[in-house]
Amino acid sequence: MFLPQTDATAAETQEAERARREGYSRVEQWANEAIPGEIRQGVTITVQEVQCGDPDCAPIDTAVAIMFP
Repeated sequence: MFLPQTDATAAETQEAERARREGYSRVEQWANEAIPGEIRQGVTITVQEVQCGDPDCAPIDTAVAIMFP
């Protein structure tokens, strides 16, 4: 049923998660840089992956939410 992860598998999983978090940070930084400086104060940017149910698009999409105060 559920097999324990080996050290190699756990390390691969951790590395993939680290790379994903770095990617999210890069997208957040790009979005922040695209917002004009005079309205950037207090902006919250979140990035996440979402599954697309449409068979004609990629199975995973990146959603960026930009919330202004």
